[in-house]
Order: sequence, then C-alpha cells, then structure tokens
Amino acid sequence: MPSNTVIFDKQVRRVITVFIVVNLILLVVNVLTYVPVLMAGGLLGFIADIGILSLYGYLALFSPLAVGKLPHPIWRRGVYLGLFSGLILSADLVSGYILHDPTTSARTSLIAYGLFLILILVSGFMGGRQTGKFTSGITTALWCVLIALLIWFCVEFAAYLLFSHTPAGAAFIRDEMQLDFVRSGATDYQAFALSDFFGAGFFHLLLGLIFTIIWGFVGAACGKVWNAITHSKPVTKSR
Repeated sequence: MPSNTVIFDKQVRRVITVFIVVNLILLVVNVLTYVPVLMAGGLLGFIADIGILSLYGYLALFSPLAVGKLPHPIWRRGVYLGLFSGLILSADLVSGYILHDPTTSARTSLIAYGLFLILILVSGFMGGRQTGKFTSGITTALWCVLIALLIWFCVEFAAYLLFSHTPAGAAFIRDEMQLDFVRSGATDYQAFALSDFFGAGFFHLLLGLIFTIIWGFVGAACGKVWNAITHSKPVTKSR
C-alpha cells in the first residue's frame, strides 16, 4: 500500500500537469477567439508564454527540484504557501473584473502582490531554517512561486475569456490599456489588448523566477541565521 508521501507526490504531479495543460489550452482558445492577434504583434507573446510554461513544467516535474526528488519538509511548505498566494492573486484579479473601481483595484493589487512577495520571503525563511542551507530556502521559495503563478496564469486567461465582453470587464480592461493603446499608435484594440495579456503572462512568470532568487535568498539567509542561533550550544566555562 503506497505511503501518504507517495500519494501526495502523485497528487501534486497530477495537479501541476493539469494546470500546465489547461494553461496551454487557454492560450490556444484565446488565440482562436481572435486570430488576427497573431498578425498584430501577439505571435511573439504567444510563443513566449508557451516557452515559460514549458520551463515551469520542467522545473516542477523533471528538474532536480521536481516533485518527489527532495525531502518533503523543504518543498511541501512551498506548495502550501504557493496555493495560498495563488488564491490571493486570483481573487485580486477577478475582483477587478466584477467590482470595477480603478482606485479600489489599484489598492487591492498593491496589497495582493505585497503579500505575495512576503510569502516568497517566508518560504525562503522556512526552507533556510529547516536545514540551515541557502539552497533549501531558495527551493522552498521556488515552489511557492511555481504553484502561485500557475494558478494565477490559469485565472488570468480564463477570466479574460469569461469577462472581457461584459460591461464591467470591458471597462476594467479599457482602464488598464486604453492609454497604452493610444500611445502605441495601434489600430486594432482587441489585438492590442490580447497581446498585452500574452506579455503580462510571460513577464509575471519570468519575474516570479527572478523574485525567487532575490527574496528566496534573503529569506533563506534569515532562516539560516535563525537555524544557527537556535542550534548553537551554550559555551560552558572551564574551571
């Protein structure tokens, strides 16, 4: 009978695979809803999104840091914090479509992404504290980012499909992109908007990896110091 650890590994691997596949399908469906986007600057973003999703899939499923290849205390905490982070980012994203208010949207986004960065830092701290190694902290932070942004990417493109043609959704996108559209000199607004979403998907996932290194390192350093302090032995005075 498989242990709980093996079952957890299989479940995480299955869920990540589903998210990768669903995200790729969402990209294709969004293109099929407006094919001219590929001729209006969206092709590069579309290819870049496929590439960054493939990288995330490699890191999570096949790399030396993949599911089941590391001790559970190191990466499992990152999975849980990543799930929490993904829910926060997704709630912020969906609220922008449904409760359209530019001021509130900007405020909630600042809070959501601030919490995300804090959780990356906490992930790095927990990994560094667990083993006293920088690599453990960065690995835990990486898993936080992988899970969070795979969830966010899915919600980003699913929400665009569901809400972009509603009055509130169209207003939300217009507030986000109208000024950039006018400055760009482009003539096809729908292609510009969808291309911008492709770019946002790529750069969010890329910046997530960059912040993993920065904040994961800082958190791991703090955790390493904490580990050293709590495991240091008191010095006994010799007579």
